[in-house]
Amino acid sequence: MKKIIYSLIIICSASALNAQTLTQANHAPAAFNKNFITTQCDSSITIGASGVGAVWNYSPILRTSITNTFVTSSASNASYPMADVSVSSGSANISYYKATSTGLNYYGGTISANGIPIMINYTNPAKFAQYPFTSVSSVTSTVSGNLTVFGNNGTFTGNCNVTADASGTLTVGTRVFTNVVRLKTIQLLNGTIPLAGSVNISQFNYDYYAPNSSKAPIFSITTSTVTSPLGTSSQTFVTVLKDYLTVSVNETAKADIELSVFPNPSNSIINFNTASLDATEVIVYDLQGKIVTTERFENGNIKMAVSHFTNAVYLYTVIGKNNQLLKSGRFTVAK
Repeated sequence: MKKIIYSLIIICSASALNAQTLTQANHAPAAFNKNFITTQCDSSITIGASGVGAVWNYSPILRTSITNTFVTSSASNASYPMADVSVSSGSANISYYKATSTGLNYYGGTISANGIPIMINYTNPAKFAQYPFTSVSSVTSTVSGNLTVFGNNGTFTGNCNVTADASGTLTVGTRVFTNVVRLKTIQLLNGTIPLAGSVNISQFNYDYYAPNSSKAPIFSITTSTVTSPLGTSSQTFVTVLKDYLTVSVNETAKADIELSVFPNPSNSIINFNTASLDATEVIVYDLQGKIVTTERFENGNIKMAVSHFTNAVYLYTVIGKNNQLLKSGRFTVAK
């Protein structure tokens, strides 16, 4: 049950004093954070040292061709009324969160655990962070809620423990990151499905954050195990931030550009016009966070056909030459 953290790369410029401290500003997902892409690696990589002053060396790393693009947007799902942000890498992998200055709550979502589709809705959310989070910080939460497995509805109880179990220096490929904090997340869920039996889910996550370089984890190791009436399945995934070689404090988001979006609402065509030379493309999402279309600017203009869109409100982001977020907003299709 891979949590999609946070996922989301608006880069923050933490000072040397608080570089090893995770806060809402440098860790929590927020609507329209910059997209980020992870690449799957050789899963034979093992967990490194814990404690203060740890040294992790994952060099070389064997990256595969499997990538996932994560998108964050405002949450709008009646099943998750307490969440205000969704993070998705497709309709089958969506997570819902709410962050405050004191912590990050996870409310569940639609996921795939070892090929088994599961929808989880936390009545009592899992606390994924309690800010400020520094080395040896820890937070434990008792969770419960509803889940759907194999098309059957049931309930679950369990617990979640998140510990900043280590800090130190991380080497990935040829890149060295200092002031890294590693979060160790353990979730143990015990579900009961009428007519189907018990479903038990356990997950161990190790996420390596360099808060002075990226809001997303640079490196992650996840092991998930699902026990159901069909048997037990366990799998480990190792992922790395695709642009780990170039991500840095210099990749800050630029100020909003001037942008005209019209007509709005529309039943056929929506125009995007800007004089900015930095704008390269517009990405459109539905309210579940799924990408609907991506179109590139030509001489500052896009004429987007929306006649085939379903009547609804859509979100958009304008992306710049260096993959930074330049503008965000919404439009309505009404026929």
